[in-house]
Amino acid sequence: MKNNRGVITLICGGIIIGVTIIFYLLTFDHIFTLPMRWLSLLFLLVVEVMGTVKVLKFGESILGAAHITLSAIHLAVVLILSILFVNIGPVFIKQYILINLLMIAIVAIIDVWLLYFDTRAKKSNQDYMDSSLSIKKSLHKAQEIMVKYENSEYASELNRLMEGLEYSNRSRLNGTEDEILSGLEELMTLLESSEEAIIKQKINEVQNLIELRSRQMKKSGSF
Repeated sequence: MKNNRGVITLICGGIIIGVTIIFYLLTFDHIFTLPMRWLSLLFLLVVEVMGTVKVLKFGESILGAAHITLSAIHLAVVLILSILFVNIGPVFIKQYILINLLMIAIVAIIDVWLLYFDTRAKKSNQDYMDSSLSIKKSLHKAQEIMVKYENSEYASELNRLMEGLEYSNRSRLNGTEDEILSGLEELMTLLESSEEAIIKQKINEVQNLIELRSRQMKKSGSF
């Protein structure tokens, strides 16, 4: 599916570039004898190529729409400038080149910032997905234990474990998740065979891990 999207993007970009070249060749006679005409075509093609590359690279990213919108605005401005300079100010070649180079630089800087925030957003989303999956595993294990031992003398403590996991911060991993899951698995085994003192000790250990994780997440500023 991704490959098909890339092929379609390349075809559309190629068509736009081809139409632009044909339009200039049919509209202007002796296009390469007048610098402003071929320079305006050159900058239009550069912007169209940039736009095509950005659609390929950022089309499915979180801020992909912002990259594409920026390219569309850039293309529109370059097109307007081309019309104005070709028809009204064909002698102002240096000014035209400087304006276009400045716009390319500005667009490039904005794209870099968008890429930075896009990367951060992707990382944040991935962190949340990893943390959420890890907490869900522990929560499912706690629910499994609760269902099996809901009528036991440990029901209230087990319910507290389950609630602690259910409302846990899932913004990112902090390193205690595997210990919590391992503790719950050990607790399941102990409930089947061990004495009360050992079971309560393990419940307290798991509860302390859950509370420790909660404090660490608050301290680090994760919400």
